Amino acid sequence: PLWLPLSPATPSNSCLHVIPRQHDPGYDAGDDHSPGASDPLHLALRTDGAIQSIRACPLPPGGCVVFTHRAMHWGSRAAA
Repeated sequence: PLWLPLSPATPSNSCLHVIPRQHDPGYDAGDDHSPGASDPLHLALRTDGAIQSIRACPLPPGGCVVFTHRAMHWGSRAAA
């Protein structure tokens, strides 16, 4: 995927956040889709180190982030 903001994207107005590959056990191994399997996000964020490694990706308008579909990512909630 490619993410391209049309306006300034900052941590206070909903920029993209990612979990680095080394903290996501499903990145290389794939996710377990069997009945009763743990949620992939819970597996990736089991340790304080993993949570502390979450990275914001602030960008100016027209900047871009290119990443694989395996990257655990989301947008934050915009400030009021």
